[in-house]
Amino acid sequence: WMELVADGPQIPNFFISHSRRDPFRDLCAAIGHLVASKGLKSNSVVWISTFATNHFRLPIADSLMKSPFLEAIRRSGCVVLVLDPECRTLQRTWCYFELAVAAAQAIPS
Repeated sequence: WMELVADGPQIPNFFISHSRRDPFRDLCAAIGHLVASKGLKSNSVVWISTFATNHFRLPIADSLMKSPFLEAIRRSGCVVLVLDPECRTLQRTWCYFELAVAAAQAIPS
């Protein structure tokens, strides 16, 4: 998706950590709340892996620490964890990993 709407790489203002097994409408509602509560402008960049990367061509090869996901976390201004009502998001090891990287980099979450 990003390749279709952007001229080049974007530096994210917010990195969204979420579970893909939750309804997409819930993710949209959470992002809507983020936009409203933070007063985001139309040029704010919100990084969501589904739209920011081509999962069929991920250059993870040698090191997870050099993956597009981790680079986006390092460059973002804030990491946002989107929780479902049952907190199943916290059952995803990947979400814990994203938050751990953010904490290690002293990125607000």
